[in-house]
Amino acid sequence: MGAPKQKWTAEEESALKAGVRKHGAGKWRTILKDPEFSGTLCLRSNVDLKVKRRYRIAPTSAFQKGKSSNISIYEGRQREPSGSVVDDLTPLLRSQVDVELARMRNMTAQEAAAAAAQAVTEAEAAMAQAEEAAKEAEAAEADAEAAQAFAEAAMLTIKNRKTADLVISL
Repeated sequence: MGAPKQKWTAEEESALKAGVRKHGAGKWRTILKDPEFSGTLCLRSNVDLKVKRRYRIAPTSAFQKGKSSNISIYEGRQREPSGSVVDDLTPLLRSQVDVELARMRNMTAQEAAAAAAQAVTEAEAAMAQAEEAAKEAEAAEADAEAAQAFAEAAMLTIKNRKTADLVISL
C-alpha cells in the first residue's frame, strides 16, 4: 500500500523541523507547499511528515553526533485515544535513562552484544508499529477525504433542491 518506505535523510529531518517551527505541527500540506521546504521534502507525503513528527522514527541529528539534546522524552507523542489498547511500553524518566547509561558504560563485550541485539529487536518492533500507524493514518485520511466529498455533494444536492422548490413555487 503506497510507495516503499525510504530512510529519512538529515536534510529532510531538518527541513521538517524548520517547517514545524515556521508553520506549526499539523500544517503538513502547508509545509510541503512552502517553496523553502518543497524541494527537500518533495518525495514525502503529508502522512509521512505527520508520522515522522509523531513517532520520531530514527532520530538521527542530535544523537548520532553525540550532542546532548534539549528534546523532551515526551515531545512528539500523542495521547492514546480512550478505548485503545495500551501496550507494555512505558516512558522513561530522565533519571532512569541516566542510570541505564551508567550501567552500559560498565558492560562487558558479551553483555553489550546481548543489549545491542535486544535494542535491535525493540527497534524493529517500534518500526513495525510506526508503519502500522502510518497505514492507519493513510486510511483515516482517505476516509476523511471521502466524508468531505460526501458532505460537499450532500450540501450541493440540498442547495439544488431549495433552488428547484423556489422555481416551482413561483
